[in-house]
Amino acid sequence: MPIDWPSFRDHVDVLADSGLAALVVAAGTGEFSALAPAEINALCRGAMDVVRGRVPVLGSVGLGTGIGRRLAAALSGAGIDGLLALPPAYATPDGEGLARYYTVLARAAPRTGVVVYCRDQVPLRVDLLERLAPIENVVAIKEGHGNVRELVRARAALGDRFRLLGGAGDDLVAPYAAAGVDGYTSSIACFDPPVALEAWRLVEAGEDAALEALVSERVVPWFELRRRRAGYEVAVTKGAVEAFGGRAGPVRPPLANLTDEDRADVDALAARLGPFRP
Repeated sequence: MPIDWPSFRDHVDVLADSGLAALVVAAGTGEFSALAPAEINALCRGAMDVVRGRVPVLGSVGLGTGIGRRLAAALSGAGIDGLLALPPAYATPDGEGLARYYTVLARAAPRTGVVVYCRDQVPLRVDLLERLAPIENVVAIKEGHGNVRELVRARAALGDRFRLLGGAGDDLVAPYAAAGVDGYTSSIACFDPPVALEAWRLVEAGEDAALEALVSERVVPWFELRRRRAGYEVAVTKGAVEAFGGRAGPVRPPLANLTDEDRADVDALAARLGPFRP
């Protein structure tokens, strides 16, 4: 399945002017696992060319030490602003092996900041972070399980050594904030960026009731659609991009595309909500 370059560039251009703090290319919602390394490299470089410094661009690296370190070095050499290090493909790594894996990726791009993504087979654990703490360019940790207890433990054990980011979903922005994260990554931002921006503004303002109302009205319905089928978090996000007037196309295997019924529900929800205007 070829990349639709005009649609990709248009989408990046819109997001670059949306007020988001940074863009992450080819990560979880960007179907990292279904892309070839050359495609990831090309997508990241294409995004940098479109953005032209308007907002930081992070590129995704991982799968294994061989592929991951070559991709990290290539993107760093191209001037990428940061790297998101995804878990290895191996399903059951232990803590020492994980630390070595992330260390190899980080040392392949020593002048580029690295965000370690703890998701799937990689839990956020204090002992892993302690092993990574001496690696100077590992600057942040993204927690993708929704495990706020481990975030609290990480902050208590390591203080401000790492920036901590919530990464399991916009529906968890309140508990993530309560756990002391420095920010969060948003899939809702792919099609309705003002929702993500307003959610974090409400967090910083301490407007808990307004945040609860925003999440209930404009986040939870999307996540209910995502829960209908494994892997639907990507398909629903792409469907929402198109329902809001963009172009996203189908997902790649092993993910499943929306059924006709589910696409109709995505379109109906987008029509009911409309773009958010705070």
